[in-house]
Amino acid sequence: MKILIDILHPAHVHFFRNFAREAIALGHQIRITSRGKEMTTSLLDAYGLEHRQLTDQSRTTKGLAVELVKHTAMLMAEVRRFQPDATVSGSISQAML
Repeated sequence: MKILIDILHPAHVHFFRNFAREAIALGHQIRITSRGKEMTTSLLDAYGLEHRQLTDQSRTTKGLAVELVKHTAMLMAEVRRFQPDATVSGSISQAML
């Protein structure tokens, strides 16, 4: 099974890391996308989870709106490339797919 995990917040790393490791151990293909927020990417690197950072956290309201559109577009492109059987996320972007 091919599973895409979209991680936007450091808490998501802790929530999904064991699932990702177990799925990999069972032979599933896992693709992790991320958002550069606080220490999200550092945690993924520390846990040895390969990921592709799609966007960086914006600081303004307008910037957050632009980031949401950009993240969703990049996530859609990743879904087209990877063609997962399932996607999981704590993101509204996933709900838009």
